[in-house]
Amino acid sequence: MTFRKKYETFEKRRFEERERREILIMSDSGFTLIEMVIALVLVAVMTVLGGTFLLQATSGFLTVKDNTRLSQQAELAMARLGREIIEMQSMTAAGTASTLSIAHIAGNRTLGLDSGKLKINASGGPLSAGDILIENVQSFSITYWSGDPPTSSSTWPLSNDFQRLAAIDIDLQLNHPEGGMLHFASRIAPRNNKNIGGAAPPATPPPGAPPSMRCFVATAAYGGPNHPWVNILRIFRDRYLLTWWGGSMLTRAYYYHGEPAANWLRSHPNAAGVVRLLLLPFIGLAFMALYAPAGFIFLPALALILGGIGHFKRRSP
Repeated sequence: MTFRKKYETFEKRRFEERERREILIMSDSGFTLIEMVIALVLVAVMTVLGGTFLLQATSGFLTVKDNTRLSQQAELAMARLGREIIEMQSMTAAGTASTLSIAHIAGNRTLGLDSGKLKINASGGPLSAGDILIENVQSFSITYWSGDPPTSSSTWPLSNDFQRLAAIDIDLQLNHPEGGMLHFASRIAPRNNKNIGGAAPPATPPPGAPPSMRCFVATAAYGGPNHPWVNILRIFRDRYLLTWWGGSMLTRAYYYHGEPAANWLRSHPNAAGVVRLLLLPFIGLAFMALYAPAGFIFLPALALILGGIGHFKRRSP
């Protein structure tokens, strides 16, 4: 073999060895073609999932905002009714289970339910000509308390002694935009009827309030039953827990232990902040289950990918 052929053979082997080393280096610290294809597919899938999750979360946020607005409207309506009843001095017509006609220093008032709307007529006229306090009412009821011990009735005839009227319960249920209902209850004791009816009945809510009022711990932590986060937990309970036997058992156990815990929390308000922090993960899971289920796929997948990238970087030289 001549020197030239030996040199050419040597150069060929050296070139092949260099190519083999470059391939090894690429597989150890870079990306092969297959890895790049897999990465692009993952990016595309994560983009779709992330976009879906973002759209669902935005829509859910707007829904929660609308629910909060509805709750605030209902609270304003209940406050208006309470203000009128607490100042009443007499009745101008017999009280029924859904209509109350009263008189006080500012004039006559008629308040009650009319064609699915809670209304008030500030001149004492018919409800059909009154102002709307809130719409989409599923039910509205008035209960009258009198006597000592107090007894309740769904009507109050004009023949009854008005001074024996101890308190009035108002119960409002609204049709929820997502199905189900929102419930509000209040008890008002008139202060201008020279009340001789004896001790007032128990405090709000009235006996037999439905389960929708029983988010005990969350209500105590957030200061009221109609806080947006409390509404999320309540809707999640109604839609997912109360629809199967395991969730119903869990809810009953919560009812049993929740009220004492809420009473303790009300007597220790400094602990409310800690409880709110502890409730945040549950609120987040409930929000995703209700409004953004894509998050149950997107967030774990994102965590796995980020964890894999971190692991790869730690092992790289």
